[in-house]
Amino acid sequence: MIGVVNLMYGQEGFSPGSASDAFHQGGQDDWSDDTSGVKYFHIAGKQAGETTIGGVAAAWRVDCLTFGLLGALVCPLHPILELRFTEGDHTVPLLSAQREGVLQNLNAPGVIPRIIEVFDPTQNTLADHNGMMLNPEVQDQVLQWLQGVSADSPSGSAASSAAAALGTAAVHEYNYVTISGAESVVVEDSSGNSTAPIGDVFVGHVPGVTTYFLGENVRLLAIPTSSSETHEMTFQSTERPIGIEVRVGTGDTTSRAVRYHDLALPNNVSAQLTISPSGPQDLIYDSDGDGTFDTTVQPMVDVTGPAAEDTDPPVINVREDIQGGSSRITLSAEDPGSGVSRLLYSLDGTNYQEYTGPLTLVSQRTSVLYAFADDNLANRGTMVHELRKNATPIPALTWWGLGVLAILLIAVLAWRRLALSNRINLPRG
Repeated sequence: MIGVVNLMYGQEGFSPGSASDAFHQGGQDDWSDDTSGVKYFHIAGKQAGETTIGGVAAAWRVDCLTFGLLGALVCPLHPILELRFTEGDHTVPLLSAQREGVLQNLNAPGVIPRIIEVFDPTQNTLADHNGMMLNPEVQDQVLQWLQGVSADSPSGSAASSAAAALGTAAVHEYNYVTISGAESVVVEDSSGNSTAPIGDVFVGHVPGVTTYFLGENVRLLAIPTSSSETHEMTFQSTERPIGIEVRVGTGDTTSRAVRYHDLALPNNVSAQLTISPSGPQDLIYDSDGDGTFDTTVQPMVDVTGPAAEDTDPPVINVREDIQGGSSRITLSAEDPGSGVSRLLYSLDGTNYQEYTGPLTLVSQRTSVLYAFADDNLANRGTMVHELRKNATPIPALTWWGLGVLAILLIAVLAWRRLALSNRINLPRG
């Protein structure tokens, strides 16, 4: 994972994955054996809802375009990050910030902890990793600690007032929207707030909305369902196929799922996806460039309830048997939820075709096998499999090649025999 972060976000002379790993080595994280006598106070933020990254996995994304009368599938493959969300301050998960593991407590002995919690997603900056410094509740708490007063209850800030009004924290659902293959993704709410770029460095801010970059032309946006605002996401289509998923829920649960795969919109047109207080609306785009969104695209899947909870893609299994100079490849896909709808493979990572039975591949010609499978709820799983090295050091020859070799060998032997015979029968002088 360190290498993936370096590759996707690094620049010349800077490797963020390696830098983060080095930062957390040594005594940076573990204070449990501190015997200095210093008194520690620990503040952790907890935003409304789950928009803090709690887990990251490297993955592949595939979306397809269909060409020609025969329906050839061209499916660009590109690396992305898959995120798992949890509660926290948007930068640090609450579990990590509390530093109280099951097997070991990493806090210094006698530490005095405090969790600053926000209950309104539009006020999440008050519990942000850096924004907490501007939170009146945090400032009051620090002053009380400096004055030697132990305050274990909120001190009357806006966050505390919200807590008193709501009683206990509600579980806020979000619209987790992933858009792949598009450019210039901008979010604007009905109050006019926008994430559009401001100059060359800064971008705008929409209260309650957070954005993440998952890879090239892949963006994830988290929009709270509790908002009374309507949020419009506009973007430009490209030559690449477009994929969109809206998952409504928390970090671990899903109450509604909307999925688009393999969208072939006209190149360089404006498209819009709207999230209203009632939920996601159908995708629309401007087909003729006149500034009006005039064409509606229905999603492949729009499900709620138990069907929405099925977010796991099919698992692709590969069996490879070495036979002489070739590999016999058998693929299968399993999906215990809605079942597998199709399984496709590719020898070059771009051109795909339906898998209908075992493949026989020459490993010297094909080094990697690619595949993806869809289930009946449009969950898509991918596989990149490196073929095993052929155990035979010399590539297998065809019968035709053996025949040619035999003829050449016979010709050489005949020539040598003729030459020897001529040498023996030469007259003596």
